[in-house]
Parts: sequence; structure tokens; C-alpha cells
Amino acid sequence: MSQTVPRAVFGNIIYNDINDMLTTLYRHIKENPEQLATILSFLPYSRSYHRIVAELMRADREFGSLAAAALVFYAYNSSFDGTVNRKSGFSYSIDRNEAKAFRSRVLAVLKYAAAWRDVVIENLDFREVIKRYDAEKTVFYLDPPYPDKSADFYDIRFTVDDLRDMAIRLTQIRGRFLLKVDKKTYDLISDILHSGRYNVEMFERKKHMQKVKGAQKGTWTLVLVSSR
Repeated sequence: MSQTVPRAVFGNIIYNDINDMLTTLYRHIKENPEQLATILSFLPYSRSYHRIVAELMRADREFGSLAAAALVFYAYNSSFDGTVNRKSGFSYSIDRNEAKAFRSRVLAVLKYAAAWRDVVIENLDFREVIKRYDAEKTVFYLDPPYPDKSADFYDIRFTVDDLRDMAIRLTQIRGRFLLKVDKKTYDLISDILHSGRYNVEMFERKKHMQKVKGAQKGTWTLVLVSSR
């Protein structure tokens, strides 16, 4: 999202994530794209490497080096659902060449670097980000972990209390906001960010990451809540 924000509209772009793995990756894409792409170009696309990388990441939570950024990139781009957790598996396909697709994403690091060049990267709790950057011209885009999935999918603990605290703080900001959640998550804060005061839009989406054999994939409801 941060790399596609129109610069003519927003002159100061802040990307924040409490997940230090992601902030490390984006920082190195921004600062060391050639070195990162070079390291990744030597790694074969294979199930065994995916398993090794996932184990290394679970064993060592100190993420700051270029090598760590390469591990994060590899893990996220070789997993079925684009996450790194105990449930994510190796991404494979009988319809397309996944190794070729991975190489294309490695080469795209250099393109992403240009888009990240003018983005400030933060690794803070959402409360601190809102406190630091709230202003009349600020627009917050929030895509928080879903409380029922945060630990398993993101290795980050984000509770219902955290979610409701976020919602309350959004009612108090001077700027504007756009919040992205699913219907189950929105139901937990619908009494705070209700349609009587805020724009609430719902969209039906297919579960593209769902593994289904011999059956049609299910759907989920995307909810966008924004200031009026």
C-alpha cells in the first residue's frame, strides 16, 4: 500500500508494522536492494529450503541483518498463503512455474526499492503511531491482524481489547482514516465505528488462499470503514 500511494497527493508517507520481520525486509529493500536481490538469486526454489528458512526464522527472533531480510523474503514468497507460521506450507502449482514466478519477484526488488525510497519505516505499536503522526491532514490506513488469527498467522498477539482500543482512538483523531477488516472482526467494533457516524462498506470476496479439493472455494466479507 505505501509504495503505491500517489506522491502528488501525499507528500509524507509513513509505513508502520509491529512485525519486525517485515520492517527489516522493507528497510533493506529500500537501502540495500542490489545486495538483497543478489543473495536471493542464489537460493533455489524448493520445499526443503522453505522448511529450513521457516525453522531458522522461528528459532531466531533477532531480525536486523541483510541475511535475515533475505530469509523473510524467501519465506513469505515461497509459502502458500504468503505468511510464515506453523500452518503455512510450501507454495506449488501444476499450472504455472512457481520457481520462475519467484525469480520475477526477486528481480522486482530493484523496482520496489524506488517506490520505498521516500517512505519512512516505523516499527511501533499502533497507539504510538497514532500519537506521533495524527494531524488534521493525516490519513491513517489500518490493516490490523484479526484477533482470532493474529498468533497463528502473524506471530503477533493482537487481542479484542487491542482492536477495540484502536477503534476508540480512531473516533478521537484529528485526521481521517480507512480501516480494513473482515466481517467477523468488524462485528467486535460495530458499536464503536457504526454506520450512523462512519462510512461502512461490505464486499463479498472469494477465499483464494483456501485449500479445497473437489469443491468450490468459500467466500468472506471485506469491510471498509472510513471517516465521513
